[in-house]
Amino acid sequence: MSDVLDRSDPALSVPGRVWFLFLYPLLAGVVMMVSGFFAFLGLLYEDTSFAALFLLVMAVLIGGGSAARSWVARRRGVVVRPWEGAVVSAVALSAATVGACFQAVAGVAWSWLMPVLWCVGLSVVGETVWARFAGRSWWWLSVVAVLVVAAVGVGAVWWADAVG
Repeated sequence: MSDVLDRSDPALSVPGRVWFLFLYPLLAGVVMMVSGFFAFLGLLYEDTSFAALFLLVMAVLIGGGSAARSWVARRRGVVVRPWEGAVVSAVALSAATVGACFQAVAGVAWSWLMPVLWCVGLSVVGETVWARFAGRSWWWLSVVAVLVVAAVGVGAVWWADAVG
């Protein structure tokens, strides 16, 4: 079996890409926005149960999305490392969660759309790099790209907080 994935593979088709590139991160960002709002509101009244619920919701959302992505890849016949895309999307959404929480705590240029922008932006970066190297053993480059972009985003928020 060849180590390089065939580009005509149905797992690399447009509907699958649209779902995992835009719709799933958009849904995750909206859920993060709503549950994060309740978590921060609960923390204002010294109630940590909503913060714990936020962490649980994000863990279930990220884990469930990764499991669904792996399942779809296996079902569509991707036999060469079907877990790569799931790892990339899990890292992107985890980094988006940390970035959005850091931005909310710092209070810099905060709007209710920021969690959605973090999720979609980091997912686009991860998926673009992963699609470029799909089927090769270089899936970790997309994880590194997501972490670098997330670190630059958090650094920009930290710098804006220090300056402003």
